[in-house]
Amino acid sequence: ADLDQVDEVQKDVAMAHYLRGVIAFKEKEWAVAGEHLQKVLAAIPGHLQSQLLMGIISFTNQDLQIAEEYLGNVVNSMPNNAHAVKILAATRIKLREPEKAIEVLDPLVRQQPDAQSMALIGSAYMLKGDQEKGQEWLNRAVEESPDVAALRTQLALTFLAGGETDKAISELKSAVDLGQDILQADVLLVLAHLKNKEFE
Repeated sequence: ADLDQVDEVQKDVAMAHYLRGVIAFKEKEWAVAGEHLQKVLAAIPGHLQSQLLMGIISFTNQDLQIAEEYLGNVVNSMPNNAHAVKILAATRIKLREPEKAIEVLDPLVRQQPDAQSMALIGSAYMLKGDQEKGQEWLNRAVEESPDVAALRTQLALTFLAGGETDKAISELKSAVDLGQDILQADVLLVLAHLKNKEFE
């Protein structure tokens, strides 16, 4: 309602478009949010909050190259913005650029580690082919947040990759028992039992 009054006084105020973009973003109306945020960036190209939201929208829509560009700008200007760093790292992992993901995550996990950032850097190391470091970070993520089934499933994947089937089964049972409906955990648990010839 307030923004409608702004429009009556003056059309195309950049901050009014930004706030409409935020409202649409919160309601997951990605296309509408993107339209408003693009208008902000046309008027104020360096507006970091709009770039961050555009990066998240692009990531959500699988426009990964565009997401990396927006988020890279934000992280270059605000290297301590943990939210931007994590999404940029996730984007780079999806782009199969683990070294670049590790590059931005390394300062974060040293200064303000949390389960999410540790899981991301663990995934990046696994993608890079460094199973030992990947497993170490994922293990720390599970220790930090033992009740998150998705993290236990990721850790189990590293055990399966290393041939440690019994450890994988233990983690997957814990993941399934948490009851968070992670289908991948159920499927992997079945496969791990098959690998151990535990058909029952």
